[in-house]
Amino acid sequence: MLCLEEVSALTTSSACSIDEFLASGDETTSSLFDELHNALTSHQGEMALFARELRQKFHTMMEKTQEMFST
Repeated sequence: MLCLEEVSALTTSSACSIDEFLASGDETTSSLFDELHNALTSHQGEMALFARELRQKFHTMMEKTQEMFST
């Protein structure tokens, strides 16, 4: 049978292990969010460039269409 001191020591040890586990989880979570933020920022720039290119192509196509019908 465990005495009170042993139970207390096991409880303290378990609490320390839980704290260490949660701390490592915080670092992992923070790292994942940083990676996600960087990826989304990169994709945002790529999408803005893509939209700009599509807009330019649309305007060029509209100009050519107007030229075809005006001649």
